[in-house]
Amino acid sequence: RGMKGSRIMREDLKKKVPLIHWDDWFEGMGLSDVGEKGGPQLIMREDAYFDKLPSLLTNPNPNFAQLNSLVQTEKEFETAGLEYTPTPETSLDSTFDEADAEVLKSYLRYELVSDYTPYLPPDTFAEKGMKPLFSDLYGIKERPPRWKKCYHATTSAMGGHISKLYVTKFFPEANRDAAKHMLEEIRGVFKEDLKEVSWMDAETKDAATHKLNEMVFEVGYPTEWPEWCKIGELHEDTYLENYEKTQKCKWNRHMEKLREPVKRREWNYATSTDVNAYYSQKVNGLFIPAAVLDPPFFSSKYPAYRNYGSIGSVLGHEMTHGFDDEGRKFDSVGRRHEWWNKETVLAFKGKAKCIREQFGGYTLHGKPVSGKLTLGEDIADAGGLKMAYRAWLKAGPDGTRPEEEKRLFFLSFAQTWCGIERKESEESLLFDAHAPRKLRVLGALSDNKDFSHAWGCPAGSVMNRGKERCQLW
Repeated sequence: RGMKGSRIMREDLKKKVPLIHWDDWFEGMGLSDVGEKGGPQLIMREDAYFDKLPSLLTNPNPNFAQLNSLVQTEKEFETAGLEYTPTPETSLDSTFDEADAEVLKSYLRYELVSDYTPYLPPDTFAEKGMKPLFSDLYGIKERPPRWKKCYHATTSAMGGHISKLYVTKFFPEANRDAAKHMLEEIRGVFKEDLKEVSWMDAETKDAATHKLNEMVFEVGYPTEWPEWCKIGELHEDTYLENYEKTQKCKWNRHMEKLREPVKRREWNYATSTDVNAYYSQKVNGLFIPAAVLDPPFFSSKYPAYRNYGSIGSVLGHEMTHGFDDEGRKFDSVGRRHEWWNKETVLAFKGKAKCIREQFGGYTLHGKPVSGKLTLGEDIADAGGLKMAYRAWLKAGPDGTRPEEEKRLFFLSFAQTWCGIERKESEESLLFDAHAPRKLRVLGALSDNKDFSHAWGCPAGSVMNRGKERCQLW
């Protein structure tokens, strides 16, 4: 998180990492003019990585000399140990030698095998060799049912085509209209909330309100369906070849987009069949797939408190991303620059620090959550919950709701994040930008005054942080 891209010429890249033959690399990728004068711009996303890359290449395994390997037994392939074993002979060097080459070749082999494993038959080396790794990392004990594999493979390879088919056959237009209406209601209460924020100066408030007004909503499916690349013929008995065709198709489309102007309403990170939603900083837009506008998150048959508590909070969450610790750095059309007053920035950071420390104090299986890593999502959870609740109240008779429904609103929010995770997989969430499910619920609700009032939670209790409560939006 927090990466800031900067323009760089190819000559500067050559000086920064001279070990890589960059001209050959760009030529091989079909990008011979990228980073050159008059060609598409080259953006450096992470300076620190490239600063360390030369030492990584010349000494890729500085601390451990004995590498993991796969050994073949009489029955199948097994991992020969999951941890590196340090040896006394390990030492740093600054030259690229045969041992270093073996490490990098091993890494490249792994990347190739792991990429192709899902597309090879179950009795191959790839499947048997990777299975122990997947089991240890994610707790996966057996292959998923064939229909699931077929579904995910098809939607991954041909997301646009499947999206249009899904929307045409299964997505009620009324769901789209309801979600768009809900978004406008949430945007309205967000603008009202900005007026109440005491730590924000008037000029920054005006700019933030303008950003909210300019935020685009793409709901259900693209406003304009894009033109997809020509995949060519696919055959039932050439699964691997079909995969390679679709990947080549995607690559060609990426190359075309490199030279096209940015389209604010283009869907880049989800398809209509994804049960997800996202906010794009680069275009200041919300993208809400059709599949998330279905039970258990939304239904025209659900009472309002259930829809607002669930999908309403999700919509508010994505909208709040435009004003979290990263989203706030981008203006109304997605340009990154400092458009906030300096004093307001300091006040924001102080409020955000409270949330960061709150979540940094949580643990999962005895291991700490990174409040710094999850900060943006934690800000969005709290903001989305608050804005959805206010929008729901405002939409009620005389701007109020029965007390029982208020409690059910928050129950609906909590149920949205219900799920079952294997312990091995769950612990990997400690490296996710989202806090673990349970802690997302506990954190957002314990900071929310309306929740504490609805459920009668005493100040200082687990579900009412009282004076320790964090609130940004």
